[in-house]
Amino acid sequence: MTKTQKYFTLTNLVEVLTAILLLQNLLSYFPQIYFGFELLSHFRPQYCFLSLLSSIYFLIVKQKLWSSLCLICLSINLFSILPIYLEHHPQTPVKTPTLISAMSINVLALNQNKKAVIDLIKAKNPTLISLQEVNNSWDKSLVVLDKTYPYKLVIPQEDNFGIALFSQLPLTESKVITYTKNSGPSITAKIEFQNTNIDILVTHPRPPINKMQFDQRNQHIINLSRSISINSNTILMGDLNVSMWSPYYKPLGQIAGLTNSRQGFGVFPTWPMHLPLLQIPIDHILVSSKFKILKTERLKHIGSDHLPIYCELEI
Repeated sequence: MTKTQKYFTLTNLVEVLTAILLLQNLLSYFPQIYFGFELLSHFRPQYCFLSLLSSIYFLIVKQKLWSSLCLICLSINLFSILPIYLEHHPQTPVKTPTLISAMSINVLALNQNKKAVIDLIKAKNPTLISLQEVNNSWDKSLVVLDKTYPYKLVIPQEDNFGIALFSQLPLTESKVITYTKNSGPSITAKIEFQNTNIDILVTHPRPPINKMQFDQRNQHIINLSRSISINSNTILMGDLNVSMWSPYYKPLGQIAGLTNSRQGFGVFPTWPMHLPLLQIPIDHILVSSKFKILKTERLKHIGSDHLPIYCELEI
């Protein structure tokens, strides 16, 4: 085989892989045709990286058409990602700054490293904690937090949809609700912080692993969004099983008026922990416009397949 043949073989391989990349990116915008295409929308950073590499290669080998297609793909995905890095400014100025912190963790029901979760909570000492996949074993282990978090509502379940809210501040009007007929439990509560009433929501929609659960998750998010008053002080936490780039995430902003705590800080993918190149941001803390987001972090591995998310807010 000559050098020329090797060269064309490599170029043809890159062309095929790039065609697959471009097709996946295109299909990600048409989940209404097939629900599985929506899963492709969660990988915008990966599309950016791969299209950049491909465009560089095609520029080197002087394939103008392919390099142009890659640059278009890169530009489209950058348009989706770059706004996340722009600073969030609250729409309503606040005269008396107050600080509140929140943490959300999908602990993984089968996770035996409970000490890692408890140690992380103690180290960060957030005002509010949202936990998902809480079962009876987790409920018993988390009793050690009762002194620091005397106010809590824990709904343990053995089906990966147990949920919990822990607070350092008194919870009022706390209750368990469901947003669709077959959804798992969600928690709503109120806290008062320096004469300011804040609504707290903790939720965990079902993963869209089939068409029925896809529809359930989407309706869950719509019903949740409609339940939030756009003029309220709201903090929403949980594993939402959707990223910011899915069209089915949009009601949280368009209807509920919430802002992702990632705004101004970065993408922070959280799942799956063990596949870093394929990680996507599906664990979220969202807040209403009266909050100023001071800090957001993705925290260290605690034995779960999800990484925790933490933020500090001013109101």
